[in-house]
Amino acid sequence: MSKTSPNPCRTVMGGDSNIFYPSVSQRVIITGTSNRSSELSAYALDLTPTVDCFFEIGDVTVVATTLDHFLKGNIRKTIHVKEDTYIAVKNATSGETGSLYISEMI
Repeated sequence: MSKTSPNPCRTVMGGDSNIFYPSVSQRVIITGTSNRSSELSAYALDLTPTVDCFFEIGDVTVVATTLDHFLKGNIRKTIHVKEDTYIAVKNATSGETGSLYISEMI
């Protein structure tokens, strides 16, 4: 006897539909100094850096350092955050520059 779930949501991986859809997007430049995004209002964010970098999540004063979260270049990462937050980012390799692409997911 098989059961079917009344929940129409599918898992993100392995399902036949996505839970989240991209909404607002922005780009933050990655350099040797910390750069910050504009205010983010979604609870789920899709992050894709073009180079290895460090990032930190916080309020309007957030600053990224080499002690923060590491993101591998060209690898997409989805994270859950509080509403009205910012992301700061800096490079992992001295002299390297790139971009962090942020998609707010709804």
